[in-house]
Amino acid sequence: MGIFGSNEELNLSEPGVLVIPTLVSDCVPDVCSEFISWATGGIDERAAQQVVAAVEKLKGSNGWLPLDSLREIGIMDFKNGPLTFLKGMTVGDYPLMGVWASYGTRGKDQRQIRTTVERLLRTQGHAAAATWALIARPNARLDLDFLGSQLRESWHSNVSYVRNKDFVKSFTKWKI
Repeated sequence: MGIFGSNEELNLSEPGVLVIPTLVSDCVPDVCSEFISWATGGIDERAAQQVVAAVEKLKGSNGWLPLDSLREIGIMDFKNGPLTFLKGMTVGDYPLMGVWASYGTRGKDQRQIRTTVERLLRTQGHAAAATWALIARPNARLDLDFLGSQLRESWHSNVSYVRNKDFVKSFTKWKI
C-alpha cells in the first residue's frame, strides 16, 4: 500500500462463540468481579450475597458479562437495586473497546472492527471482544494490559459519582 496506507493483514471473518484464552482472561478484568468488590465493601453479609446472586444471574455461558444482559436496567433506576450502578460502570465500554481494537486502522476496516467488537461486547463480554480483536489483527500491537487498566479506570471513574444515600436507596427500592 501507499505511504499513508496500511499493509496490516486483517482477519475480519465473522466470529462464532469464542473461547477465552488465558492470556486474555489474565489481562482483561471482569466487570462483575470489579463491581462486586466495589458494591459489597462495607455492607452486611446478607445484602452482599444478594448483590453477588443478582450479578451471577447476568453472566453469560462463558462466565463473562454480555452487556446486553444490562439492557433492561436503567441508569439511576433504583427498582433494579445496585445493578443500576453496574450499568453505569459500563457506560463507556463500547467506545473504549472499539478504539482500542481499531487503533491505527481507517475507513471500512475501522468501522468493521468497531462494529464487531461492540457486538461481541454486547453478546459475549469484554474478554470475547478482546480475543476477537487479537485474532482479527494478529500483527497489531494491541496491548491487553493497557486495555485492562483503561477499563478499570473507566469503571471506577463511572461509579465515583455514587453517593452513599443513592446506594442505600438502591437497596430500599430494589424489587428482587
